[in-house]
Amino acid sequence: MQDLDPNGFTKDERSNIMVKAKDAESVIAFRGVQHKVFGPRNVVYSGTDLRVVIIDFDVSVVTLLAYSRTPSESHQLPV
Repeated sequence: MQDLDPNGFTKDERSNIMVKAKDAESVIAFRGVQHKVFGPRNVVYSGTDLRVVIIDFDVSVVTLLAYSRTPSESHQLPV
């Protein structure tokens, strides 16, 4: 994302990209992974299929293993 020109997108498109990026980060955190370097250089956006992908997990921490915490089946993702 750091190579994208924000002026090339409408306000709604920019907002949609940011929402998708934060949603992806929330899902990863809920599953027990702290990314540690979440930012534009680690978010890939594909304009052809409106897809946002988080990359570069080399300094991430898997908290489910580190703290032996597992989400139960009844837990829901944050709103």
